[in-house]
Amino acid sequence: MGVVFEAIDPELDRRVAIKLLRADADGSGTNATSDARARLVREAQALARLSHPNVVGIFDVGTHDDHVWIAMELVVGRTLRRWLEEGAHGWREVLEVMEAAGRGLAAAHAAGLVHRDIKPDNVMLGDDGRVRVMDFGLARGGATADGVASAALSVGAGSGSGAMLATDVTFAGALIGTPAYMAPEQFRGEIAGPEADIFAFSVMLWEGLHGERPFAGDTLDELRANVEEGRLRGRPRGARSPRWIDAALLRGMAPTGAQRWASMDALLAALARGRRRARTRGWVAAAVTLGLTAGGLTAHERYVEAQAEAACEARGASVDALWNEASAAELRASLLATDVAFAETTADRLLPVLDAQASALRQARTEVCLDAEVRGLWDAELRRRAEWCLDERGMELGALVAELSRADPVAVQRAVEAAATLEAVAPCRDRHRLEILPAPPQDRGESEAVRRQLSRAAALRQAGRYEASLAAARETLAPAEALGWPPLIAATQRQLGASLRDTGSYAEAEAALEAAYFEAAASFALEEAVDAAVGLSFVVGIRRARHDEGVRWSRLAEVALALLGDGEESLRRGAQLSALGLVRADAAAYEEGRALLERSLAIHERILGPEHLMVANVLNDLGIVRYMVDAYEESAALQRRALAIREAALGPDHPQVAQSLCNLANVRSDMGADDEALALLERALTITERALGPDHPRVSEPLGVMADILLHAGEFARAKELAARTLAIDERALGPEHPDVALSLDVLASVHREAAEYTEAKALFERALTINEGAFGPKHPTVAESLLNLAIVEDGLDASAEAEALAERALAIQESTLGPEHSDLARALNLIGELRLAREAPATARPIFERLLTLQERHQGPEHPAVAQALLNLAYVALDERRPADAVALAERALRIADTAGETATELRGPLRFALAEALWDAPADGLRDRARARSLAAEALVHLRAADGDHEAIAEVEAFLARR
Repeated sequence: MGVVFEAIDPELDRRVAIKLLRADADGSGTNATSDARARLVREAQALARLSHPNVVGIFDVGTHDDHVWIAMELVVGRTLRRWLEEGAHGWREVLEVMEAAGRGLAAAHAAGLVHRDIKPDNVMLGDDGRVRVMDFGLARGGATADGVASAALSVGAGSGSGAMLATDVTFAGALIGTPAYMAPEQFRGEIAGPEADIFAFSVMLWEGLHGERPFAGDTLDELRANVEEGRLRGRPRGARSPRWIDAALLRGMAPTGAQRWASMDALLAALARGRRRARTRGWVAAAVTLGLTAGGLTAHERYVEAQAEAACEARGASVDALWNEASAAELRASLLATDVAFAETTADRLLPVLDAQASALRQARTEVCLDAEVRGLWDAELRRRAEWCLDERGMELGALVAELSRADPVAVQRAVEAAATLEAVAPCRDRHRLEILPAPPQDRGESEAVRRQLSRAAALRQAGRYEASLAAARETLAPAEALGWPPLIAATQRQLGASLRDTGSYAEAEAALEAAYFEAAASFALEEAVDAAVGLSFVVGIRRARHDEGVRWSRLAEVALALLGDGEESLRRGAQLSALGLVRADAAAYEEGRALLERSLAIHERILGPEHLMVANVLNDLGIVRYMVDAYEESAALQRRALAIREAALGPDHPQVAQSLCNLANVRSDMGADDEALALLERALTITERALGPDHPRVSEPLGVMADILLHAGEFARAKELAARTLAIDERALGPEHPDVALSLDVLASVHREAAEYTEAKALFERALTINEGAFGPKHPTVAESLLNLAIVEDGLDASAEAEALAERALAIQESTLGPEHSDLARALNLIGELRLAREAPATARPIFERLLTLQERHQGPEHPAVAQALLNLAYVALDERRPADAVALAERALRIADTAGETATELRGPLRFALAEALWDAPADGLRDRARARSLAAEALVHLRAADGDHEAIAEVEAFLARR
């Protein structure tokens, strides 16, 4: 079914195995169907989500032509079959190896995966000493029972020799297993469940212990009959392994799944109990001399074991103190008491998420205890690490429940997402992860209060209480530092950094997150190191616009992920890719940013499913990146999908739904669908006002976008009213110096500017500049945007020298922070060029416009309307320099672009026709002069300018041109 290649992963400089699978329906080599490829990809993705030391890791999966490829861990070693063939091994050694494989199977079953072809050839013993199960169903077809049944029924009496019984068998597109290890239900064509793996494992262990398989049969039909009727060979003469192992395996090979062990864990527990009994033989002998019977000892052992199991169940049930029917009812009542419109929907969505987290925590506590106390699988140190991890998960759950039980409208808004992003419980049972993380302090009591305080700070942040979260994180730092355990100090510093970021204190956030990273890295607290580095990637790379540093922090996060062993399949990896994608897009590497976000999206979808709220967040980011390059159709599709997920997950009246509506409205407005955009914004405004009240800061988002659309539609009075309300809301909610207030000031100032109220606009823009300089520093790109806004106003006030100086200062800031080739430089270049052209200095304007043209062609492509605008500016320069022939060539190219660009180039068509008309009129008589066409173009220009409601001066100029000619 496939071929395996050894390869190098260039990103992480590691050797990997690439398995190339054929997905054709019948094994004949014909072209694969898309359904077959998709099934193989889904199965590989499901396995990739499983991280366990006894399962071969999957790093990535994809398609190539008609094949599916899987990049996986390269294991240097030998198969279990080869190991068994190499020589005699004691039963204890064989059992130890097989139990390791069994733990891999148990982990797979817990993740909802079934192997369906377990055999010695599919178990590897690595040279590193680790046992790994491989080939988990990656080439298994048969999505329906009927498909498998038809395959099984095609096996006839002459089906192969005994040698074929140990090879894979594929019929009618369904690889149903290897006959020598197949359970009866597989022979009957039924879909194989975990019980089939238990059967195959038992056959494999019997073979490893006794050197022969338990079921005889020289042909497939003979083997099938013996398996289905439960006829075994019997224990070989001279067998040295204990009979209690055979007894456990006989139950594992029972004819029906119901007769076998209830789970792989149950079989492994039985084997562990047998080993413990074997170790106590000396004590048994002593006990017999004291008059105790063997039967009495067995009963005593059973009693002790039952007591231990009951104690473990009780330990798991301790979670009920955090989350139970009473606390659920209290939480629901708290949510409904807010009278928020979507409170009931939120409660309906929230409680199952918390139920699932509590259930996972309860099961994990029980299993960790059983692994240590009953099964003998974990030593005391591993158990201590696991319980520390589970304690943290429990504190996080308890703190979030406590905060949400004191719900306000903001907490209701954040509740479902907060619960959905609680740390997963599964890593607390991941042996590999537990072994590489730093050992917790011996005295748990001293750290308990600090950890609870830290969990409360995190819960406050998740509930949207950012100021309270910041205060709690600050209060926790000193006790954490006094305790002196580096991972806890790192966690506290990271929480402090996250809260500082949420409140807009980006410089302080950077310092706190950097301290967290180095504290975590030094103590090998890798999860904390990843989270801190990802946070720094965003704060430094986006909020502080130091893109190269943001990329470096993301790479450091990637290194920590590799050490952690998460590979490509973890939510932390998804978060790292998202942050890096946004940083690269902000640095104008749009396609790279897009590719990174698409990888993040794929990871989130594989792990969480396509309808999860965190998937909607990535879709939103990806939609914004596509919007940056005017890929409006694609951006709108991404935003619509994010909207649909949020509506389904949160209900139609949730503020996050309103946020998606605003995002979609932005895109649709730029596509020229202003009426649709305004309708979307009206709905968003209604949702937000009803949910959070008319003065909540979230209300300002739809108001601001509506004001901007109305501004460009020339409805200044209504735009001014909405912009003023937006500013008032933000000032009241956030304080007069918050960066978001500067954004609202910009919108209101823009309305005044477009209404030619330059004095009022200047005062507002100056205030926005002051806020941005205070928040970001004097050399931040946001400050450059404020300077450009002021420059335009100064030009409107006829202070062209001051305007040009402001624009040149803005350009210098952008060049130093973003680099000379960044797309954001276009606005400054365009303004400087226009100002120089206006003061009749075309020679100094020309290099500016030429640089602008090169920039737009590189970032937007040669046929983009922005390129047409740059060409128009250069045509104006050529006309001023009396080079009409050059002006004709520039204007002709620009007009071709504009006339094929759709609605996005509407405003260019009039000015371009008039520039071309002037150039054709003034062109040399023996050259390009065409005055008839010039008149025609001028007349067309007039029509376009009037239709686009162009400025009156431009219309008057064209009318004068036509009157004179």
